[in-house]
Amino acid sequence: MMHPRRTIWLFAILVLISVSCQRRDRIAASFDDKITILENNPHAIRSQLDSCRIEHISTEREATTFLLQTLSRCYTDKRFEPDKDDLLLCNGIFAKRKRIQPQIETLYLLAGIYGRENNVNEEVAVIERALELARQDNDAVWMFHLYNYMSDMYRRQSDVLKFIKYQALALQSIKNTDVAELDVNTLMLLGKSYLYTGRLGVAESLLSDLAARVDRQNVYYGDIHELLGVALFRQSKYEAAAAEFGVALGEAVDRENLFLCNSMLALCNYHSGDTAMATLYKQRAEQYEGDNDCGLACIEFYRACAEFAGRSGDHDEETRCMQKAMDQYDRILKRLNGYTLGEAVEGYMRLQDQKRNDTVVRNYQIAVLALLLFIAVMTLVYVNRKKRQAYVYLELQKRIDSLEKLADIQDETRTMILRDLNIARQVSMLKYTQKEKSEKLLKELDRLDLLQGNTLLATQWDGFYHHMDILFDNFYSELVRRYPTLNDKEVQLCCLMKAGFRTEEIASVWMQSVFTVHKYKTAIRKKIGAPEASDILSFMAEDPHPKS
Repeated sequence: MMHPRRTIWLFAILVLISVSCQRRDRIAASFDDKITILENNPHAIRSQLDSCRIEHISTEREATTFLLQTLSRCYTDKRFEPDKDDLLLCNGIFAKRKRIQPQIETLYLLAGIYGRENNVNEEVAVIERALELARQDNDAVWMFHLYNYMSDMYRRQSDVLKFIKYQALALQSIKNTDVAELDVNTLMLLGKSYLYTGRLGVAESLLSDLAARVDRQNVYYGDIHELLGVALFRQSKYEAAAAEFGVALGEAVDRENLFLCNSMLALCNYHSGDTAMATLYKQRAEQYEGDNDCGLACIEFYRACAEFAGRSGDHDEETRCMQKAMDQYDRILKRLNGYTLGEAVEGYMRLQDQKRNDTVVRNYQIAVLALLLFIAVMTLVYVNRKKRQAYVYLELQKRIDSLEKLADIQDETRTMILRDLNIARQVSMLKYTQKEKSEKLLKELDRLDLLQGNTLLATQWDGFYHHMDILFDNFYSELVRRYPTLNDKEVQLCCLMKAGFRTEEIASVWMQSVFTVHKYKTAIRKKIGAPEASDILSFMAEDPHPKS
């Protein structure tokens, strides 16, 4: 029997643990509620948060208050830069308390600070840590934000492969999330992802709805109109795009956004035929470009300006714009390589100067001079090759864009066809096994518009044959060419088997018995010369000399 005093102590410990857990749950719930308010109406809570003075951060409550204050400033002022040391202190407290959501918010802010410091290693490290926490919490929205951050980071570095990888991961992470539940920032990033992947109509619709319901007080107001302008411009809606870029220009605060808005306004006016306004905006864009590295945006801008100058006969301006594009291209190459060949040559020259008066190492100096000569030759070869690649890149860019759009259309077509085949198989099986349930399913599918346009369910065989050619490398066309003696039913049977339909499913599609299907299989084997009970499709694939 337990001693009464021990019982009292055990009860007290349990009460303390319960109180501690309840307090932590209340803090977490309060943090989540305030984050929701910040995402939707940051001005409503900022004054309340700013009234709390935090002299020193030592407790979880103080860290949470400081983080909320910082987030409220970020949501209402694009120029605000958080304090790195205080955020690091907060992150340590949240990590010790195992508070996942505050940790992710803190790490995301720290990543932005490291990005402004050009500390790429730390920037990547904190985002990867935040991704681990988001996966642990199964938070799809945060994973979308973090993958988007990585994607934009590598886009700025012109690392196309990593940009594509993280953009695909971002869209994959959020594909099952209800769009109606997303906040303004997430919807804006989703619209940007649609732009990156060429889904211009979807991006325009999403961003137009967003622009209509977001007021000028929102920190993302200008960004939304800027992205909407890009979507409209890429669809050749130049006047509407110019209007959106005009709104975004009024909200732009940094040189990058000022350059983008002015350069896009210049291109819109070029396309609309207003050369005077186009020239004005081009001059403003060049002022904001300065020595900044604008990357591919600058290349596209100056390439377009060169094209318009060439059309108007101004060959000097055409040459100048092409040179500006080449300069930007060289900057990208330098960033990807980490250093320039000129810097490497300079290093060897310093080594040569140091050894010039040292008679003891005369032979070593000769070797260095020979190496420098080799590097100089390789430098010329390298520069010439990169310039040729730049011209090739500028010429082929439009072709690449066209091929990417075509690939996207083909992938979407295959996905829709596979969906239709899967629905047809499910419906056929239910018809065969459970008539009452199949009728209910058909009504539900019809309500969701999943049966409309399904060629197989409507027994539109020509459309089905066309889908078979798309999915299985011209299977139908090759079948009727190699085996012209097969009648319509036999051709249908071969195509259904190739699409993965089982015997009873085929019987349901035909609305005939399983025995009838087996009779047609036997007839096919006789016509193509296949052994009895053999697999028809395997025999066709291995048969080099089909019977005509």
